[in-house]
Formats: sequence, C-alpha cells, structure tokens
Amino acid sequence: MKALSLNLLPRVLAYSFLRLGANHLLLIGLLIFVIFPDVIKGDPVSDWNATAVSVQQRLPNPSRSALVDLAYLHIAIYDAVNAIDGTHPIFKIDPPNKVPWANLEAAVHSAARRILMAFYSADSVYIDSVYQARMSLLPSDSTTTKGAEIGNTTAVMYLSLRNGDGRQANIPYVWQPLGPGVYQPTPPGSPPYVPVSPWQAQLLPFSFDSSSQYRAPAPPLLTSAEYTADFNEVKMYGSIDTTNTTPEMREIAFFHTENPGIHVPRNIRSFAASQNLSLVDNARFFAQIYVSIGDALISGWNSKYYYNRWRPSTAIRNADIDGNPATEKDTLWQPLAVTPRHPEYPAAHGVVSGAIAYTIERFFNTPNITITLTSTVTGTQHTFTNIYDYLDEIANARVWGGMHFRTSCDEGVQIGQTVANFVADAFKFAISDAIADLISMVQTLPLNNGNKNSLTSKLENVLAKYNDGKLIPARNIMNAFINELNQFVNNGKLTATQAQPLIDYSNEIIDAINSELLKQGNEVNTKIIPDGFALLQNYPNPFNPTTTIRYSIPNSEFVTLKVYDVLGNEVATLVNEEKPAGSYEVEFKATELSSGIYFYKLQTNSFVETKKLVLLK
Repeated sequence: MKALSLNLLPRVLAYSFLRLGANHLLLIGLLIFVIFPDVIKGDPVSDWNATAVSVQQRLPNPSRSALVDLAYLHIAIYDAVNAIDGTHPIFKIDPPNKVPWANLEAAVHSAARRILMAFYSADSVYIDSVYQARMSLLPSDSTTTKGAEIGNTTAVMYLSLRNGDGRQANIPYVWQPLGPGVYQPTPPGSPPYVPVSPWQAQLLPFSFDSSSQYRAPAPPLLTSAEYTADFNEVKMYGSIDTTNTTPEMREIAFFHTENPGIHVPRNIRSFAASQNLSLVDNARFFAQIYVSIGDALISGWNSKYYYNRWRPSTAIRNADIDGNPATEKDTLWQPLAVTPRHPEYPAAHGVVSGAIAYTIERFFNTPNITITLTSTVTGTQHTFTNIYDYLDEIANARVWGGMHFRTSCDEGVQIGQTVANFVADAFKFAISDAIADLISMVQTLPLNNGNKNSLTSKLENVLAKYNDGKLIPARNIMNAFINELNQFVNNGKLTATQAQPLIDYSNEIIDAINSELLKQGNEVNTKIIPDGFALLQNYPNPFNPTTTIRYSIPNSEFVTLKVYDVLGNEVATLVNEEKPAGSYEVEFKATELSSGIYFYKLQTNSFVETKKLVLLK
C-alpha cells in the first residue's frame, strides 16, 4: 500500500467528518492536531490567518492578491468579535443577532470559515475540517452556538456588502511600445509575460471611497536631478555583478525577496504573539493592519498602473532615450534579484512596509518597538528596535536588489503611512461617546449616590479637558477614575467582576488619548505610578481554566505572587523577581489542577495580601 500523501491526508480526514457522527468529532480533531500542529497555535485570530495563507498556497492563483484577501478575512473576524465584546467602533457590519454572552472563539471560527469557503471553495473540505476541529474544543452549549451564528452572519453580510467590488475582475493589461519611462517586460521577461493583478488598481478600498484617493504624486522627470541620483545609485549598487556592495548588503537585498504573501503574514503573526494581546485586541490589531495593507496596496497599484513607469533594468539598458545626458546606457546590466512583474512606481514593498510600520506605531502608541523578521530565502533573522530602521532597510533592500529607484521606495512608504493613519482613525474611539457609555455604566453599579457622583464627576471632567484639547490632564483624570474603581474593589464596595468592564473600557479611552498625543508629536508616557500597594480580585472568578490577577506596587520591590491550595501547599509561582513601580497583570492557567478553592498571595518587603479564587471545571 502506498503512503498517504500529506497533501491528500487532510482531505481524507476531513471526509471522515462527514461519515462519522458528532461523537467522533473530537477524536478526529485531536488526530488532525497531532498530524498538523499548525491547526491550533493558541490564538484563534492568528490561527485562521495561518490557515488562510496555507489555503492560498494550496490553491495557487497568479491573479490573486493574497494580502488583500486577508483584509476581507480580518474585517469579518473583527466585526464578529466586536459584535459580542462591544468595546470598539463597528468597522462595517453590525449583525442583528449579536448578544454579549456569546463565545468569542466560536465567532472567530465561524466568520473565518465563511470567508475562506467563499474565496477558496475548491479547498472547502480542508477548510471545513479545520473549522470542525477547532469548534470541537469549545463548550457544547448555547454560547458556542450563538457565537458561531454571529460569526457566520457577520461574514455573510460583509461578503454581500462587497459584492461587485472588483476583486479579481477581468481587466487586461495593454502593453505600450518602448519609450522614455514606459514600463516593459523585465529580465527574465520571456513570454508569456503578464503583469500582476491589474484589477487591484481599480478595487474598491476597504476604508475609503476611491482607489485613486491616495494616488502617489507624479514620479520625477527623467531629466531631473532626483531621477539622475536614483538612476546612478541603483545602477552602481543594484546590479548582479557589482563590486560596490558588501555581503551584508546583498543578504539584506535577498532577505526581502521571499514571497510577500507568506513573508508578511508570518512575521505579523510572530510580532503579534510577542505582544501578548488578548483575543479582542488581536482581532482589532489584525483587522487594522490588514485593512491598512490592503488599502495601501490598492492605492499603490492604482499609482503603478496609472504612471506605468519603467523598471531600473529597462531604464539602464535604454538610457540613450531618456533625454538625460547624466545617465549612461548599459545594455548588459541586470539586477541582483528578479524584478517583480508590475510597474516600478511606487514600490510595493514600501507601500506594504509603510502600512505595517505606521499601523504598529498607532496601535501601540510608539515608534520604538522591537520588530523581528525572518526570511526563508536567507534563513536569517533581522531585528529592529524602531519602525524607522525597519523602513530604511526595506528601501535599501529594493535598491540594492536592483528592483527599484529610491524615490519610488520613499513614495511607497508615504502611501503606507497616510493610509495607516486614516485606517487607525476608523478603529479608534469617539471619546465623547465612550465617556457617555461609561457614565451610563457607572449608574448600574451597586454604589451609593455619593460614590456614583464622584465617579461621574471625574468622567465629566475628562470630557471637558478633552474637548478643550488638554489631553494629558484628561488622561490623568481617567487614571484617577480607574484608581477609584480599584479602591472600591479593595474595600469591598465592588467586586472585581463588577469593576473590570469599566476598567477595561477606561484603558481603551486612555489608549485613544495616547494615540492622539502621538499624532500631535507628543511623547507618550503610558506608565502610571500607583498611589499604593494593591492586589485585586482575579477576573473571571470562578474560572476555567484561565484567569487574570492584577496588582500594583508604588515603588521598586522584590515581588512574589504565588498560588496555594486549601492545605497551604504551593501549586504555582507566578512572579518571583524585582519589579519597578507600576501596575501589572498575570495570567494564571490551572489546566492541571482540579476544581476547588485556592488562594493567591502577593508579598513584597513591605506588603502582604492574600485573596481567594475558585476553579470550577
């Protein structure tokens, strides 16, 4: 008997879902996880991103725009998650069947499945097998059923909204005769040579109205000093036989030649994992970054096919027709790396990288953040401590690879930045609405009128400062509001379950204020020094199997946070190190523990407090 092909095996396993009853789903699901460990990595948003990329590779299509398709996926996931969580603005879809108690993971799975089944129906058996395997791990109850309904409804409504948007429309490219600056097939441009995805230049954007809205300005005149400098730089450093570059420069050039449809998603997933985002925040981050990438690519493609600009390999081989006496023809010149099959201006890598970098800046409120990339082309890893070094390397890589002029890279990044900022604004809070929501939430708390009035007064003061443009005072008062809620929890006036939704919502408002400060060029200091020690009640409580414990220390201390059973036996050490002043949260996973009452104790040199938690399996 022949060994079963790994490409065929998922389909065989998936088919067994149809033949075996529901009682066998979990067994088959576990088998899939053993054979295909990438089916589940831990975060459902990231998992479905990886699955989508895998399906794209299983169904090659040269006319597809892989990164643009991921925008559809993550918009549906985000709106489905937000329909349940409700802490952020709707992006496109507000499903009529939303409820706040539905299972978030089920909504993610269902929305993702519906989008992928619509786009990649030829691989529907595999997609459904992954979906069933992931759903089998969720509780078999009404929350899961409702979450799946919300996810499916959101995706169906979004697909309907996008119907006729121009995705993969039949738009042929018409070649123009060789002339000054006119795009031509590039080496190895042997027939049939078809430029990539002309339809993408006319695709309806995801966040604005027209594909030409952020079109790049006209490229430099062929007789300009800017073009001359660009020409001579790429000619000197970007050729296949140049002696002007170092091995490090050539490694950088090749590092960024991996298929972007694989390279970009893998590295975004890796970066997101390094930030330890919640499911809700991950859904928002992936949606924000892929909408930015998608709309930046649409804008870049609109620019490319509008200007139809020649590549360096054509320009250098035909410099005798550009009308510029400062450029010299070299008919044998070849680029170091293979030139992609689309017009030169602006650079697609600049467009995408600009969208990524400035989305990260807006989402995390700082440009100074560690970004680590890997490449399967070179087998190496590059780490950057800020977005600017990352963007500089991208531009250098395209010039040193002989594929682009530097101005094209710079203009591509500018498109990415402009689009990323536009998209970030679409995902941010309307501060006034958020404050109004919080005031309403305060009125539902089991507090006396004096305590409610104190909280409400702070929120009204936040709004007044914000409307006056005094963002830092507004942020400080918002933090005072959070501190007061924590005090109510510590003195027993509120439970952690009652206070936590308001605290989470307040932190989202602070993030929105920080984002506005960043846009104004202000340095954002998000570190708030607590007034005193605090150990908050874990949330949720009871829990199964994961809960979050929050604590604060007003100065630098050696901190231990440990969990004990009812007999006083230590069952987990969560923190055991020196900590600077600040507020912290720790995730406690009790997967290996049995149901029951446990205690967690925070201890420093000058503070000890113990609280009870309940594990209910």
